[in-house]
Amino acid sequence: MSVNNMDLLERKRNKIIILILIISFFILYAGLNVYEYVLKQNTAKFLDCLINERYEEAFNYINYKDKNNLEVEKGKAAWASKVKEGKEKGTYIESYGKVRVSYRDIQAICNVEITYKEEGKVKTYNSEISFSTIGGTKIESIYPISKLSYIFNHLFIKNSAYQL
Repeated sequence: MSVNNMDLLERKRNKIIILILIISFFILYAGLNVYEYVLKQNTAKFLDCLINERYEEAFNYINYKDKNNLEVEKGKAAWASKVKEGKEKGTYIESYGKVRVSYRDIQAICNVEITYKEEGKVKTYNSEISFSTIGGTKIESIYPISKLSYIFNHLFIKNSAYQL
């Protein structure tokens, strides 16, 4: 082969490599956007279910674990009952704002302004909703601690058989 043919082959190879890198970047970027979209949707659906008192449906968006091997359906009923009890006592989510995704280290977190009613008093918190694992889409916890997030975080994670 002549030098010109080798240069031409090398240029084609370099163009192919660059094209593959560009396509790979866009595939990764699209995948990240899809993941963020799923997190936003799951967070919004979860909060909508709580606002509209569809507690058992809301349960489907949380990362349920059980220390006492309680069946999922019984756990769902117990969780829904506890959240309903909180509402009856005047502690519930009233509304929420735009859901945004941020990252802490490599863990995705949804940031959302949530308006709670706590014992009849309206309070708004810039809340963080974290997910089960890196890459997970099930809700693990809600912060900052309010009486409602206490129901989610403490009653269900630390102090009872029913966990998020």
